[in-house]
Amino acid sequence: MSYYTEFSLNILEADKKWRDHIENEIEKMNVFTDGNYEDGYFAYEKWYDFDKDMRLLSTRFPGTVFELEGIGEEIDDHWLHYYKGGRVMRNGIEIIRHQFDESKLEGKICVDEGQLYSYE
Repeated sequence: MSYYTEFSLNILEADKKWRDHIENEIEKMNVFTDGNYEDGYFAYEKWYDFDKDMRLLSTRFPGTVFELEGIGEEIDDHWLHYYKGGRVMRNGIEIIRHQFDESKLEGKICVDEGQLYSYE
């Protein structure tokens, strides 16, 4: 079974003199379908070896910090990894679910008799 993930890669810390080399290496990875050095790279792929590939990329540019975010097909599959010098920091995202608090409810919608829903 195939599992797609939406990937976004950002370059956080890098010496600008390596820009062209980093861009060429990312292009060689043949994963990202859109993006650039400044705005980040994007893909919607079945990239099962992303960790291995990102460790290799970060080894080639040891002074650079790469941020790779993934959003999978499952509702709770959202993660953020940082790579530097062949090493990885996992779980850069923390999702906090707050309990319902009625005092935090905002505004009240004014409903007219016979009003329809937006797609009704």
